[in-house]
Amino acid sequence: MPGEKSALAEITEAFRRNRAALAQEIERVPEILLHTPPASGGWSVAQALAHVAAADMPFLKRIDQMLARPGGEVPMLAGIQDAPAHPSVGRTTRAQFLEQLRAQEPAVLQRLGRLTP
Repeated sequence: MPGEKSALAEITEAFRRNRAALAQEIERVPEILLHTPPASGGWSVAQALAHVAAADMPFLKRIDQMLARPGGEVPMLAGIQDAPAHPSVGRTTRAQFLEQLRAQEPAVLQRLGRLTP
């Protein structure tokens, strides 16, 4: 219907909005806490951010598969297993995480822009 957003436009907007919100949250984390896992266990903020950044790669693969087979079937979870389950991050700084996320964003948006509803 005229005036309604396509699902693809909504996905693209959500990606942009979520990346901006993530960048704001990263800015709020004190550098000293970035690599400190919670006392209750689990991932540190740095590990969670590394996982988000690493997940872009299988996401990009999935979009590439869709672009290579317009109208064709693409296996539902193709490439998702490539994201590390527990990433190793070394001493990556907040600025480096932000730079990496911002550097990957254009590739995702470019590919999303090539998809058709």
